[in-house]
Amino acid sequence: MIAFSFKIANNTYLRYKIDSGYLAINILQQAYLEMRENDFEQCQGQSVKICPANEAVPDTKAKSCALSLILQKQNVQETCQRIVTIQQPTPVLRRPGGSVIYFSPEKQTAHLRCRNMGAWTTTHLVLQGSGLLEGAQSCQISLGDLRLYAEIRGSSQFNAPSEPLVIAPQVPVTTDSELQALRNILDTHCIDQMLAKVNTHKLEANDADLVRLDPHSTTNTVTNTH
Repeated sequence: MIAFSFKIANNTYLRYKIDSGYLAINILQQAYLEMRENDFEQCQGQSVKICPANEAVPDTKAKSCALSLILQKQNVQETCQRIVTIQQPTPVLRRPGGSVIYFSPEKQTAHLRCRNMGAWTTTHLVLQGSGLLEGAQSCQISLGDLRLYAEIRGSSQFNAPSEPLVIAPQVPVTTDSELQALRNILDTHCIDQMLAKVNTHKLEANDADLVRLDPHSTTNTVTNTH
């Protein structure tokens, strides 16, 4: 599982915090299992994985961020931790099997050089956000500073077996009130205006000003002349 960032304001991004890399759900969607990379490597098989029974299998009624995202549950914002950052996320190109997963926070042109019937053809695609590129196994892809090389064995092409890929629909990562609060925090215009007013009306202290500002500091003497 890969959690990509969403742009919620200027130079501000938010993503879900997902600790496990893999999620398995039984056919009846009654139980699930989250696995890390080292756990998944102990499993055997191709399209059907057989894994050691080292971990308890929770019921799908239990709270899980990954499970809530995949099943599109209503409690996503309550179950998942969210990370806000002003650092722009880096693009991603990954080929898990026969498809290519991409992510680009901003619009970028991807250059695909694909081998077809012994000849190479070039295609250009403008990508933004996350998605899948189907049928790109024999393509060499360039996206910004990333290079993903084509999978070619010998002089022939082949279709490697790959597991089904599921991309969860984009769900709201913030409520309206949370988004407004973030905008208020990031907006420094009011603070800049207040500092400008303070600097404009700054007073330089001197003895004359102190006397005028504090009339009680002076003593008046009245002399009667006969």
